[in-house]
Amino acid sequence: MKIEIITICIAFILIAVFYIIGYLRKKKIKSLEEENRNLKNKVDKLQKDLSYITRHLQEILKIKNDESFVKAKIDGAKTDEEIAEIISIIISANNDRVSDNSKK
Repeated sequence: MKIEIITICIAFILIAVFYIIGYLRKKKIKSLEEENRNLKNKVDKLQKDLSYITRHLQEILKIKNDESFVKAKIDGAKTDEEIAEIISIIISANNDRVSDNSKK
C-alpha cells in the first residue's frame, strides 16, 4: 500500500515538473518571439535609414560630378553668352533636383 502511494506521489511530482518545464519553455518562447519582433523592427528602421543615407550620398556625388563638369565648362567658355548658357543649365539642374527631392 505504501509503495502505491509513493508511486502515485512520484507520478504527480513528475507531472508537476513536466508542467512547470513546459510552462517555462512556453514563456521563454514568447519572450524570444517578442525580442525577435523588436529586432526585426530595428533592422527595418536601419535599412530605411541606410537607404536614405545611400540616396543622399548618391545625390552628393552627382552634385560633385556636376560641379567638376561645370568648372571645366566655365573654364572653357569664351563669351558671356556661353557663361550665361552654363548658368541656365546649372539653374535648370538644381530646379530638377529640388523638384525630385520634394516628391520623395
